[in-house]
Amino acid sequence: MASLDDIVALTAAIEARVEAGDWPGAATLDGQRRTLLADLLSARPGGLDRTARSVLEELLARNRATLARGEQERAAVGAALQALAQSPAALRAYGRAAADPAPALAGSTPP
Repeated sequence: MASLDDIVALTAAIEARVEAGDWPGAATLDGQRRTLLADLLSARPGGLDRTARSVLEELLARNRATLARGEQERAAVGAALQALAQSPAALRAYGRAAADPAPALAGSTPP
């Protein structure tokens, strides 16, 4: 049976993955957490006690904060992509740099 402690631990692990920028890892852990939540709720057909509800409400607030962070990061990435798409010169420079594995530095001579 899933324990509330396991769900809290997974929430902390998800937050750590998000902090590290590992969104796929966070999503994997979230899937595990969802399974544990479903198990927890199905194991208590009479409902949760006040303490469990309080813990889950705190986890819900933390989850909402994590989702808000994801939305902020998605918006930032979208803005960066839009800026790149609107800058053909930057795209050409990126293409040249990607094609040349060892670009010469200004003022240097090749080995």
